[in-house]
Amino acid sequence: LYAAKTMRSGVKDICTNMVPQSICIAEDYLLIGAYCKTGTHYSVIYVLDKDTNEYIKTIILPARYHVGGLAYDRVNKRLWVSAHKKRAQVNSISYYRLMMYNYDWYKKPISFDSVNDLYSIPRNSFLAYYNSSLYIGYFQVKDRSVLQKFDIDNSTGELIKVNSSKYQESYGGKLPPTVVMPVNVSIINSKAQGVAFSKYRMFVTESYGVTESKLATFSILTDDVENQVYTNDNAISVIELPQKLEQVTVDGDDMYSIYES
Repeated sequence: LYAAKTMRSGVKDICTNMVPQSICIAEDYLLIGAYCKTGTHYSVIYVLDKDTNEYIKTIILPARYHVGGLAYDRVNKRLWVSAHKKRAQVNSISYYRLMMYNYDWYKKPISFDSVNDLYSIPRNSFLAYYNSSLYIGYFQVKDRSVLQKFDIDNSTGELIKVNSSKYQESYGGKLPPTVVMPVNVSIINSKAQGVAFSKYRMFVTESYGVTESKLATFSILTDDVENQVYTNDNAISVIELPQKLEQVTVDGDDMYSIYES
């Protein structure tokens, strides 16, 4: 965080203003996403050894994304990243390319293996992987936030795309022939900053400004429940944590949490 290896306008540089936002476990590694507070440098992902906490390397992303969410698909060995280019996106990098990346060899940022524009949600503020699906949400201060579920095709590792014809009217006929669309939509608390799953539970973080953060725990609703609601009113428990909590991730019996600084 004091001095991150990154790029600025296509040239190697050092950033002293990185802000951590996201966290996930990928095999034996702990991944932390961060963006440049001044909006000058490309965003990065730090790779650490999960067991020793040893810093391994920095992966430079191809733009100045907020990187509000990282999610690892263990089935297809693919990392999903919150991104934005004209509209919300969720993009992926294979685990193999993630491990092979070395800036000193390639002299450029890593590229995405797949890029998916999201037309159904204003921003991809955070995301999580659970049971062959991605859950993508966006942050709002006053209104309740929205969490959308997108299914993954395990034969390809990609998000499932559908024919856009029935959505064209709603979007003014501007959609490409096929698009990714949510299979379910849930309401969650305002000020939501992250979501994570264990085998039977969903966790939602809530944080804004200097007030204490909250971590709410929920039973996971089945897909036949439409317009699902995950708010503190129907949570199993709500606990307070230090201010500026962002994303959390679950690894076995452990939960990792990242705090903005």
